[in-house]
Amino acid sequence: MISTKLLPPRKFKITKYFAYNPPKTNFYRLGDTKGNYVGYMLALPDYVENEAFYPNISNYFSFYIKRILIDKNFRKQGAGKALLKIAAKESYRKGCDGKVHLIAGRLNSLETKLPHKFYWKNHFRSSDEPSNKKIKQAIENNSDIPSYMGLGTPMYLDI
Repeated sequence: MISTKLLPPRKFKITKYFAYNPPKTNFYRLGDTKGNYVGYMLALPDYVENEAFYPNISNYFSFYIKRILIDKNFRKQGAGKALLKIAAKESYRKGCDGKVHLIAGRLNSLETKLPHKFYWKNHFRSSDEPSNKKIKQAIENNSDIPSYMGLGTPMYLDI
């Protein structure tokens, strides 16, 4: 069970949120300035041998976001963006030269909204051009992402 209060010390202050990363873990808990639990990110450095994420680059380290989850009461308030900013900073600190990647998709079969548009608006792209076109069209038309993309779309932070 995740506690609703954060434990000090607070390591990162991003906008109106604080994040706590316990030593020797890949877990980043996010809270507001009152100490309320907002969400979390599970992320770690990863060695990538192919061009699955960054096009035309192979054999590199990248900060891999395995999961981001924001409490439903804090969505659309900048919490997810705050975690992405932390990931970008941690990428440099952990020797990944600003590279950040993830696989955008459903966390479970009950989810109807896919996170692709959120990541796109925060400068993530896919190395697959047809996927980029679908995401861009969904944003322009204010429509949903095609459901088959919920199985997972590799995306990278366009640096």
